[in-house]
Amino acid sequence: MNPSGKLRGQQHGKKNLLTRATEFNKELQNCLNLCNVKGYEESEIRGYLNNFTNDICLHRWKLKGKIVALFAFLILLIVVLIKYGISCGYENWLIRHLLISALPYWNWPSYYDARCLVENPKYTTFSLSVQDCEMCEDYSSIQRLPISEKMQVGSYLTHELPLIISNGSFNVLRKNISNVREFAREVMMDDGHSLYNPCGFSSNLRGRSKEQYTLMNMIKSEQFSSKFYAHWENCDTLAAKEFRLFYSRPPSLPAMLQLDGSNWVMLCSDFDGTVPRRIQLYSSVTIVMVIKGNMKLMLIPKYTCQHSCNNVTQTMKDNDLLLITDFVWDLYYIPNCSQDETIVFGVGGRFE
Repeated sequence: MNPSGKLRGQQHGKKNLLTRATEFNKELQNCLNLCNVKGYEESEIRGYLNNFTNDICLHRWKLKGKIVALFAFLILLIVVLIKYGISCGYENWLIRHLLISALPYWNWPSYYDARCLVENPKYTTFSLSVQDCEMCEDYSSIQRLPISEKMQVGSYLTHELPLIISNGSFNVLRKNISNVREFAREVMMDDGHSLYNPCGFSSNLRGRSKEQYTLMNMIKSEQFSSKFYAHWENCDTLAAKEFRLFYSRPPSLPAMLQLDGSNWVMLCSDFDGTVPRRIQLYSSVTIVMVIKGNMKLMLIPKYTCQHSCNNVTQTMKDNDLLLITDFVWDLYYIPNCSQDETIVFGVGGRFE
């Protein structure tokens, strides 16, 4: 859509509104002057103006009724078109045309792009400040803890420090999977994953296909490349629920940490990657579980702390578990598994 055209439409709508208000004000002033010339008393003038404003209100209600009736007719028309299988191309054109026509009078794109329709003035959220960067100013490597010291995990979380628990994801996988291809095939053939597209899908198998789940199509056609990587988030509720059947809650997690609904997976087979791939952190805590192989990850400080904190690069080993909050760092990983295969699970969480 042409922004200049949209702006002209808004200005035209405001000009029409201003012109009508000016004309209404002139008519009202002329009416008042006429009543004064004829010697009407104040009570008579008020009664006459009440009749005048009542007519305006009645006209306004009639106009609103016509608009409601028009919308009801359009909705009924769309329902009929869908019910009787008429091509949806025309109805899509009609809806777009109506929305574009409404732009000079109703700026609906602001609602379409809004994350929250009703703001809560009492809601406050944490924001990263320059003073908070002191916690990562001299941070060079992620602390490791043996699983026997899991009682200290809560202290790391409350201080926003990332932590790796050695053998923290041991025996988390509920099914016996021998290799990446077998695991990918079993996941993709599941109904919850074959019916719904994932979020944040990234892979060297994407190609030019319009389908987001190119990896699933490759598995179905048995045209599996010997070298590939792929990661995605099971953001759909059904897909995330089905994927939870593949893993159990790690026993190394403290009771204060609750797991969220969504989860994600990263697969890598004989791929020699060098470019860091970002993992979007939508939860306050992210749990990364290495089920098989190794995973090279990178913590990059957020923009506020980039002047005082350095990138942290570390390799997670087989059965390692990472806990990281979304406060200071952004999480990246490098799909480099030329010597081995890698299977990694991720799940969001929160703590109080």
